[in-house]
Amino acid sequence: MVKTAKEGIKQQDSNSKIYGKMQAVFIEMDKSPATNSAMKELKDLKEAVIGSGGEDAKDAFDPKKHIDAYLPVRLTSRG
Repeated sequence: MVKTAKEGIKQQDSNSKIYGKMQAVFIEMDKSPATNSAMKELKDLKEAVIGSGGEDAKDAFDPKKHIDAYLPVRLTSRG
């Protein structure tokens, strides 16, 4: 996800587009049929990327810092 975010920043994509790409990567990695659940879990990450400042807040987004802090933690039990 960090790689995807950095590529978006390098291409000067909007924060919305960067988040959309990161969301797609997360859903692909998740392999869960419940994409609505993934979207709810990504709410905090979306806020960190897009923020309340809109597109002008791009400089405040740090992929390494924000992705680790806001990426949902998944715990699985194996029987």
